[in-house]
Amino acid sequence: MTFQCIIDFINLTEAKDIYFKGCTFHEDVVFEKLQFKNFFIFEDCTINKNITFQNMTFNKTTSFIQTKFLGEFNLIHTRFDDLALFNEAEIKKLRLDNTFFNKEASFLDITVHELDRETARIIKHSFEKQGNIIESNKFYAKEMEERSLELEKEVNNKDKRNLKSFTDYFIFKIHGITSNHSQDWFLALMWIINLSILFTHFDFFIIGDRTEYYIIPFILNIILTIMIVFDFNNFIKLIWTFLSYLIYIYITSDFVLECAVNNFNPFKKITDITLPELLFKVIIAYLIYHLIVSIRQNTRRK
Repeated sequence: MTFQCIIDFINLTEAKDIYFKGCTFHEDVVFEKLQFKNFFIFEDCTINKNITFQNMTFNKTTSFIQTKFLGEFNLIHTRFDDLALFNEAEIKKLRLDNTFFNKEASFLDITVHELDRETARIIKHSFEKQGNIIESNKFYAKEMEERSLELEKEVNNKDKRNLKSFTDYFIFKIHGITSNHSQDWFLALMWIINLSILFTHFDFFIIGDRTEYYIIPFILNIILTIMIVFDFNNFIKLIWTFLSYLIYIYITSDFVLECAVNNFNPFKKITDITLPELLFKVIIAYLIYHLIVSIRQNTRRK
């Protein structure tokens, strides 16, 4: 069935079960101030413009499976008392505002091109309740992306800009750069390896007899470490790390990374520590923590 114009659905609440299957809507669709006491099935449909459910209550199973929302899909002040299914739905822009799922909501294989932080948080929480950690982590990453944009706006807004906003933004960015908000254990590991190598080069550069001999490799290692931040491909990160290792053994002849491991070792007894060593130990401890959290996030029982 095809709907060419706006339809008033005010009387649908009297229907026993609602079924929209394989329907196409060419105009905006609005459901407002309705309570559906029975099944509401809205599957395999195509909405070419926006659809809004506002001040709604769904008492039984609600399904939007395999529906394409080519505009905005808004759920505002809406409550689902029973199972809510969004599996394989494709949505251009999703907004969940004051929307509550009192039972299980399934967003498996959903595709969302735009969503705000609150919407990402709700979907993440839904996957967490089901024990689906992999999908939960995907929407956690989206939640963090939106949080980053919010902090950027605060920093760029002269009226809201303050020391706290700068501090929050700085810490948030560091957290993202070093471990993708405790989601990427490989990134944290690459940071640990490269910073350990870099700090060992720093030792050679400062206390070595021929500092001019170490300065160019030292600068090259700084560049390689920075490259890890800007490359999102793990294979390329390995290449940068391998190049850093080659420079390291060229300078130190330490093929087994003994010096780097001694510098990295957080359990090594600390005596007569210098300020650079203290800062390095603090940074490594921070990275180890996020490495452990990242591994736990990705290996928790599903």
